Parts: sequence; C-alpha cells; structure tokens
Amino acid sequence: MLKNFLKKYNGAVPFVFISLCGIVLVFIDTCTNCTLRVVPRNILMGLEIISLGIFLVWINFKILPRKLNNTLICVLSKVVSSLLFVGVVMFSAFVMVFSYTPEHVVVRNDIKMVARVRSFLDVYVDYYQYENTLFAGKKLGYEYYGSGGYDPFEYEEELEPYQWIFYDEEGNVVDEGFRDRYSEE
Repeated sequence: MLKNFLKKYNGAVPFVFISLCGIVLVFIDTCTNCTLRVVPRNILMGLEIISLGIFLVWINFKILPRKLNNTLICVLSKVVSSLLFVGVVMFSAFVMVFSYTPEHVVVRNDIKMVARVRSFLDVYVDYYQYENTLFAGKKLGYEYYGSGGYDPFEYEEELEPYQWIFYDEEGNVVDEGFRDRYSEE
C-alpha cells in the first residue's frame, strides 16, 4: 500500500515532507522559544527549493499530460512553472545571502551561548542560549562594537564592545556596561 502510494505520488513526497518539516520548525519556534540557527535554516531553504523543482517537474511531465489533452495548456503550464521556479530561486538566494549572519559558540558569564554577528553598517553581536547544533534558545544579551562591517570574533586579540548587556537564564541582568568611544579617540 505504501509502495503504491509512493509510486503514484513520488514527485510530491519530497515537497510535502520538507514543507511539513518547516511547519514543525515554526511550531517548535512558537512553543519553545527556540529558533533554527543560520546554517540549518539555509540548508532547509535549499532543500525546499530543490523539492519545489521536483514537484513542478512531476506535475508538468507526469500529471498534466495524463489529465489534459490540450498541448497549449501544457506548454503554458511549463512556462509558468519555469518562471515561478526561477523567481523562487532568485528570491531565496537573495534572502539566504542577505540574511546570513556569522554565528559563533562562546561562553559568557559561565553560560554557553550562540553569538550572531550583525555587521552591515554597525556591528552588533546578539547572544542566544545554546540549545544544540540546530537550535538557539532565548536571547541572553547583546554587544555593540561601533561602525564597520567586520566580525569581532575573527580578530586574534579580543575587541572590547562600546555597550553591552547580558542576562541569566531567568532574565535577570548579570552584566552591563558602557564605554565611551569618543574619549579614546
């Protein structure tokens, strides 16, 4: 029975499976306050794009020719599907490239954390509770390093932030500070 089902709907199975994984991850994010880390999220987006391509090919070459005798509709469907797929690939590539933030696993205040570096115009490091290689937990603090587009964890000497605040797992402030960057210049 399962073999017949998979044989009949083989083009839809990857798309449905990956989509269900995405729905489960949204449910996990909503209920547990755990978010998917950057690399697993980009892998999931890539798999979703591939599965969408498989699904569109399956529809256009297996399903529509059986259901329709009109070749014009089949050709239009292939053109629309191709344009849709190219649009999805371009949009997803744009999102993956511009939403990528380097992540580092660090220990701050005796708590293992995931540090996400946002460094477009100003450099911010957001710290999240480390859950595992796939998920990061709730936000536990941030640091501000000033202007620039760099990763403060890539320097051999540790850079000092201009502003920071850290919380413990219960939400209590354990460390905060401010350093005047203009007095040093």
